[in-house]
Formats: sequence, C-alpha cells, structure tokens
Amino acid sequence: MIVSLELDVQRKKDLFGKLYSLFHPYDITAKIRKQNKVSLLQLRCVSYRSKMNLHKLLPFLSGCSNQVLCSSELDLKDMPLQRFESSDLTVRLMMNFVCHVLDSADMSPREIRIGLYDPTAAFADLTDRLLPYTSRLTVVSDLPRYYEIKSDMLMDEFGIPLFVSAEASALSSCDIVIAPLSIRRPLPISSHTAVFSAERPALSLGYDVFFDYIVDVPYKYQRIQPESLGNLYYLSALYTLCGVRELDKLVPEQCSDGNGLFSADRLSRRLLNIRKSA
Repeated sequence: MIVSLELDVQRKKDLFGKLYSLFHPYDITAKIRKQNKVSLLQLRCVSYRSKMNLHKLLPFLSGCSNQVLCSSELDLKDMPLQRFESSDLTVRLMMNFVCHVLDSADMSPREIRIGLYDPTAAFADLTDRLLPYTSRLTVVSDLPRYYEIKSDMLMDEFGIPLFVSAEASALSSCDIVIAPLSIRRPLPISSHTAVFSAERPALSLGYDVFFDYIVDVPYKYQRIQPESLGNLYYLSALYTLCGVRELDKLVPEQCSDGNGLFSADRLSRRLLNIRKSA
C-alpha cells in the first residue's frame, strides 16, 4: 500500500483556540482508497501548533511503503520514511513527447541532428526510439565504452552508427538534446537548441530546458487521487511503486521550462524554423 501525506498547520490565535490546542494539538484523518491493483492510504494531519510530532503517524503506517507521497517542503528528518522521488515515468513521458514533436515536424532524418546526454550510460535504450528520426545521433557520456558496444549492435542491425564522445562539445551542432537526468554542468549548445530532460536542471543555464510535462490522469485513477498531489508526481508513484505500466503509453499535452507552457505543435514549428535558418 502506498501512502500520501498532507500536513496543514492551523495555529490558533485567540485564547480559546490556544487552550483548545493545548489539549487537542492535532487531528488526523485516514482514508484507504482502492482502484484495480492500487491501494492508497491518504493521511491528512491538521496541527494546531507550529509543529507536529510526525512519529504520531507511525501506527497508521504498518504494512505500508516507507516511501510517502508528500510535499517536498515536508521535513521527514528522523522519521523511518522518505519522500517518494522517481523520474522513471517522466523519462518515458519525455520520450513520448519528443517523438510527438518530431512526428509533428515531419522532417527528413537527414535534416535533423539529435544529441543524447547521458553521463552515466544508463539510458542506452533511448537510442532505439531516436534513430528513426535522425541520420546523425550523437551521444555524450562519461562512459563512452558502453555506448560503443551499443553502436556496434545498431550498426550490425540497422546499418546506422552512433557518434559517441566523452566531450560535451560534440552536442554543439544538435537541434535537439535529450538529457534524462538533471543537467549539472553547462553544456556548450546553442540557445536555439531544444533541450528535454526528466529533471529540473541543477544550475541556471543560458538556454531553455523542458523538464516538466503536463499529462492527464486516466479517469479510473482520478477518483483516488489526493487533491494535494500533482498529476505527474501521482502517476509516477503509481508507475514505480504500484507497477501500473500502462502509464508509460501516455503522451503529454504540453511541456514546461518552468516559465511557460509549450505544445508539441509549437515546438515542431520552432524546430522547422531552426533548420530553415541553418
């Protein structure tokens, strides 16, 4: 069973309220919701003091996952719990969105240059989805040997090699760069390049990085979704913790760079304009 946790602090300011909070410092409500193979315990805590001893929640959590769905601002220090975080589903949705952009652009593979920035060589499977769209797929990794093996396999199977490098400068001529994990150093790419990631960049960069994806929750899972949880975060928990694998077929409607929303059509037009001006 997975757990969502919401904490609401409502400090009493009047004398009666302060006396009430002295003898009744918090209220806890617990609801169990089920849909298909998903069981979700929704805990909502209202604290009438500035802080609440979260250890009071532990009796409710017997038999539950120790990864809880909650706000990133909730302090779980000294608790046998940790906030759920995973980009597994986001990587899949990112790729669905990127492929939607490329399908909308309808460009010849010879016209577009795609880069994959994967320092840990953990996402070699993404090359299979990107190769149909480009005749030049550049991979930058701190572990290039792993991709050289993948390149040999693709060459044998499709007759298309990967261009593998350990130098980030190899991405400088790409129209699109895929960076599944958070970008932790500046990459020498053009400000016109569309960069897609599954995580927010760890530093300020001089170009757009699309890292958030707007997706609808399938109707059957809407009825058990806590109001305090965003769609992508909630779906990520269903995918990773509950094994709802059908979710990786969803195609986001829009993506965001943290400042604005961009549709696939808008980004495909941007891509076409880049190539026309090249």
